[in-house]
Amino acid sequence: MLNTLYIRHFVLIDEVDIDFQAGMTVLTGETGAGKSIALDALGLVFGDRADSSVVRTGCEQAEIIASIDFKSLPFVQSWLAELDMDAQEECIIRRTISREGRSKAFINGHLVPLQRLRELGELLIDIHGQHAHHSLLKTDTHRALLDEFADHHALCKDVRVAFRQWQQTEQLLHAMTSNAEERVQRIAFLQYQLAELDALLPEAEEWSHLSDEHKRLSHAEQLLTHCQQALSVLVDEGKANALSLLHHSAKWLDKVRLIDTAVTSSVEFINNAIIQVEEAVDEVRHYCEGMNNDTKRLTALESRLSTFHELARKHRVAPEQLYHFHQQLKAELAALVNNDMKTEQLEAELSAQAAHYLELAEKLSRQRQQAAAKLSQLITTHLHGLGMPGGRLEVHCSVHEQAFTVHGLDEIVFLVSANPGQPLNPLHKVASGGELSRISLAIEVSQRQMASKPIIVFDEVDVGIGGATAEIVGQLLHTLGQKTQVLCVTHLPQVAAQADHHIHMRKMSCKGQTYTQVSALSRDERIQEVARMLGGVEITEKTLKHAEEMLGC
Repeated sequence: MLNTLYIRHFVLIDEVDIDFQAGMTVLTGETGAGKSIALDALGLVFGDRADSSVVRTGCEQAEIIASIDFKSLPFVQSWLAELDMDAQEECIIRRTISREGRSKAFINGHLVPLQRLRELGELLIDIHGQHAHHSLLKTDTHRALLDEFADHHALCKDVRVAFRQWQQTEQLLHAMTSNAEERVQRIAFLQYQLAELDALLPEAEEWSHLSDEHKRLSHAEQLLTHCQQALSVLVDEGKANALSLLHHSAKWLDKVRLIDTAVTSSVEFINNAIIQVEEAVDEVRHYCEGMNNDTKRLTALESRLSTFHELARKHRVAPEQLYHFHQQLKAELAALVNNDMKTEQLEAELSAQAAHYLELAEKLSRQRQQAAAKLSQLITTHLHGLGMPGGRLEVHCSVHEQAFTVHGLDEIVFLVSANPGQPLNPLHKVASGGELSRISLAIEVSQRQMASKPIIVFDEVDVGIGGATAEIVGQLLHTLGQKTQVLCVTHLPQVAAQADHHIHMRKMSCKGQTYTQVSALSRDERIQEVARMLGGVEITEKTLKHAEEMLGC
């Protein structure tokens, strides 16, 4: 429930603090006194967009603060707790708009984005504006009203989620299958290319190893001759060689060392050189022993190298890149084949998702059909009381022309007959503005009777009616106020007289400035205000007596 609304430096309002109570509260006053301005401020505190034009002339900042009693609203308590903004009994919402157009929002002292105010507003308040009946000409509004009346928001959400999942899979499958012929041709071409490469089966670094081995075998005789000449220089017996010369040098230096140890390091160097030469001789001999002139192996190497060259030229890659090119083609072929498998998987998923969507959408359709019958009867009953005794409204549910939609399988249309004997027609064919206003009000009151919002605001929804019909409107709003808090801006005394509480707003001028003054009316003041609404400029004793009767005083 809305406890208080504090407004400062907002349009015509300098500073007001309005207390609200449970039940039905009316706001009255002359045209332009600021009644709708107060409701605009309420809308802003629940997330409506604003600009610097709302800041009162000569002021730097407009400020609006709303206090909400949520002791009996567990869903609001849970929402606040999830955001770590819980409080004991009251939720304080604050909104400021600066002269430069900057806006700030606070919940229980925490700075929050504007979206948070909207989320809280969706939980707490429903505002029905002066021109809301225009939106009734749209079928989207009809569906939304029926779903709100039936209170199956969770099922509607499930349908939306199921539709989005189905839609995403369908789009992905379409993208994957749209170039199916191209993909089949590519698979065949890759299989043809891979047939030759699979036969060769190149290995990583194989080209380098083959080239090195081919070079050795093709120069085997020359390499063996060179190695033998090197061995003869190092160890050939019968003549001076490197190893014997090193041994002689070490022997002579050993004799010198017996007398002078200064040559010790030189002797060690030569001895190390002897060891390294002997190791080199062993390695060269081993190399020569392993060297052979294998003509068969050479022929095989030349054949494989030739195949490497041929395929590399055919595929326009370097021979050493043939292995990586082979792996690349295999990976592409595997991806395309897997894509076909993925397509089959997606088709199965799409079928399952379609079945899940249909199950939920058909359940929603059944609930809508049941709710449509109840809402049709309720609205028709209210139409009779609103001066349309022969009026009839039917909430018509039919299958949507599209197979699947995000809102389900149904197309919801409000059909109306304003007079007995007239056929049902869509609302947009109702010619009379007064009739449309009454139909709108009947729909609104009927739908609100099932609403779960703790605060409902009506801003001059009774335009175009009067007399006994206006009294019935007041009674309807008063009945609605027994279930939820109702705030109503009205110019009709018949409506004002039905209220539990009465707030009066008037425009005043002082020192060249215009102000809006707000006051809660006492019993006697209510009589005066209702009399003013009845009698106009001059209030007579008769008018006052009439006002007393209307108020039941």
